[in-house]
Amino acid sequence: MSFSGEVKKELAAHVAGSADEQVTALAVLLMCLCRFSVDEEGNYHLEMAAGKGPAATKCFTLLQKTANISIESASSEEIRELASLIDLVDENGDLIDRGGATGWSLLPNERCVRSWLRNLFLCIGTVSDPGREYRLEFLCTGEELASQLMRVLEDHELSAHVHRRRNYRVVTLQDAQSIADLLSLMGAHASLMNLENSRIVRQVRGQVNRRVNCETSNIRKSVDAAQKQIEDIRLIMNAPEYEDLPVSLKEIAQLRIENSEVSMKELGEMLDPPVGKSGVSHRLRKLTELAEKIRQNELPRGTGSPAGSKDTAKQGGL
Repeated sequence: MSFSGEVKKELAAHVAGSADEQVTALAVLLMCLCRFSVDEEGNYHLEMAAGKGPAATKCFTLLQKTANISIESASSEEIRELASLIDLVDENGDLIDRGGATGWSLLPNERCVRSWLRNLFLCIGTVSDPGREYRLEFLCTGEELASQLMRVLEDHELSAHVHRRRNYRVVTLQDAQSIADLLSLMGAHASLMNLENSRIVRQVRGQVNRRVNCETSNIRKSVDAAQKQIEDIRLIMNAPEYEDLPVSLKEIAQLRIENSEVSMKELGEMLDPPVGKSGVSHRLRKLTELAEKIRQNELPRGTGSPAGSKDTAKQGGL
């Protein structure tokens, strides 16, 4: 079962205990799933589309529990009373078209608001698998319902936006924290735990990927630098200037040729006596500078080391 299906299954099993919550829940379910009408003789009718799954089952349960009627055998008077109960009849007894929204009188307290959100999601909501993306949507059939929903979400400081998709107004939440807070408001606590677990997995996976990418980038840079150093050293070894190099530079050059894959720290540990990373870097930089001069023909061949005399090199600690 999809994550969205699991959320709806949990919400469908949630039947509020108080009467006002049940009336609010029934109003949402009837507005989303059913159609009220009055024929020419003044008889009230209620029709429900087939195939509505858990939402329809919950609607039947609340009809029995709250209004004590069956949709298959309800009389015209029972249906009119039901429409009045859920605030769909005006003072003249005429049906009110709310465009899918419910009257604000059905949301007198926070419990009813939670019931309203819970059953609205059950009818027109979807949520993506949090392991892939954070996206929760309400597919509203009318602008009035979308406006009412946006106001309720804003009152609870939940980040959402609304846009048109064909003939619908789609209210969307794409912030993980807002989705988590909404699941909590609706009472989908098991689904909330699954969401939080997925968030932790995604965060850890993201941290691991960033670290791996960083390490891969560093390794690639080190390999590229080592290859460049080897090219420079081979160029120097084939030039007369190589014979005039200080012993310290010849040692590090030979080590780098023989150990192309090791780091500068490891190269320094191979020397006798060992040299730190900064010392190895300094010697390799001297070799790079010499190679560049050879390439640019800035050094007359056989004129000696660019680092100065061997004595000077020894004084410099090379």
